[in-house]
Amino acid sequence: YHYGAGGQATDAADFAELAGDKAIAATALDRAQSQYQAALAALDQLEPSNSNYRRWISIVQRLALACVFDPSRESLEVLHRAVALAAAHDDQAAIASAEFWLGNINYALGESRAATQHCERALAAANRVGDARLIVEIRTTLGQAAATACDYGRSLRLLDEAIEIKRRHR
Repeated sequence: YHYGAGGQATDAADFAELAGDKAIAATALDRAQSQYQAALAALDQLEPSNSNYRRWISIVQRLALACVFDPSRESLEVLHRAVALAAAHDDQAAIASAEFWLGNINYALGESRAATQHCERALAAANRVGDARLIVEIRTTLGQAAATACDYGRSLRLLDEAIEIKRRHR
């Protein structure tokens, strides 16, 4: 807070990210969200660079995790921005992850159509980079969204497949 108020964006980002990590470790999800948002705002004040982009995307992933159990429509905005930034960097892994989190949060908000659309985009990007772990997670969320949308056949196929994979590998 003090570094941010003092215009020291690098230190503000460092300490806000650290505070967010400590808050999420203590399951203080509202505090984690607040600190990660502060870290992102501080990073936005710095010169664009590849390392700042990577750090911004990394923090967004942790912010999204904190938002899944306390979802809000406001959290969707930063994830849409993450998708746009990842697309500008042609970063398929980051696109897959941000779209997955958009799907998850939309699902948590009861928006099964939006959840399905984001998960389908996440699945396409995850397939492009071959992220098997994320593919299973995406298909699981797709199965849950399909159940919410009363598409029980698709839901059962996706969820049964995910359960079988998790039984074999975990």
